[in-house]
Amino acid sequence: FMAALNKLGVKAQDDMILDIAKVWARDLDKSSSLGIFFKIRVAALAEDMGKKEDAIKLLNEALNKSYPVLKDKILFDLVRINLQLGKTEEAQKHFATLEKDHKDSEYTELANLFIKEL
Repeated sequence: FMAALNKLGVKAQDDMILDIAKVWARDLDKSSSLGIFFKIRVAALAEDMGKKEDAIKLLNEALNKSYPVLKDKILFDLVRINLQLGKTEEAQKHFATLEKDHKDSEYTELANLFIKEL
């Protein structure tokens, strides 16, 4: 399933692929770790296609699960993408959470590099 999505991402040229992937992401068990992994992957596909707002929405959905897997990576991606869109307040909010909850994470160090460029 994930391998097929990865192959689609490489060849994605139109919105149809992303739309199908978003439907699959919505239909997966909302609390499962597979659903969270899938949302993260679809968010990366959306970002690659220039759909950064879609990526942010998917990442926030993954972050808001009862036991978010890879929370530090999700927060890092939210910091990075929000900064790309000029949403510095939102990026700083996610960075503060990342720094508070995952101070020893490699993603906190990476996010700090992005924040320092402000």
